[in-house]
Amino acid sequence: MRKVTKIIVHCTATREGQKVTAKDVDAWHKQRGWSGIGYHYLVHLDGTIEEGRPLEQIGAHTKGQNRNSIGVCYVGGLDKNGDPKDTRTEQQQDALLNLITDLKERFPGATVHGHREFSAKACPCFDAKSEYANVGNVRKSPLQSTTMQASGVAIASGAGTAISTVSGLDANAQYIVLVFAGLIVLAGLWIMRERLKKWANGDR
Repeated sequence: MRKVTKIIVHCTATREGQKVTAKDVDAWHKQRGWSGIGYHYLVHLDGTIEEGRPLEQIGAHTKGQNRNSIGVCYVGGLDKNGDPKDTRTEQQQDALLNLITDLKERFPGATVHGHREFSAKACPCFDAKSEYANVGNVRKSPLQSTTMQASGVAIASGAGTAISTVSGLDANAQYIVLVFAGLIVLAGLWIMRERLKKWANGDR
């Protein structure tokens, strides 16, 4: 997977209410001589998210920024007269927030930007950097991590199994159960150790 340092928000620069699909954008971008749709995600008027270019592939959406960025585009960006406007529907606003939150979870070091920060354009017709400034920036306590919680359950389960089972078995069987339970506990402790290391490095 590529190293992702930026999530860049765009609009399709189409009029308010006009429906556009990833297939349409793909055709537009091919007309420009590109290999296909340059965005990684397209957010429709109803909030549906359509995948475009695969995440592992470099996008074609922001000159000079494509190698380490993800391109997220919502349908719209122009009013009825063709002038720049934040035309996001409520569904699009919710979908964009959820998508960017998910991407920040996956790429916690990435920052969010609007296309206009890198080009003399109005796109995406709102201040994406400001709107999403705090998305994903509140770090969880390591104890809130589902990984840590699952590891704790595994450790407790392994120890509990050993205690409840070993007393009624012969010596050989007791040894096998204890070894098995010990492996579960060690695995859980190793996972918790790795999760704590990631948390210390800033990974949620």
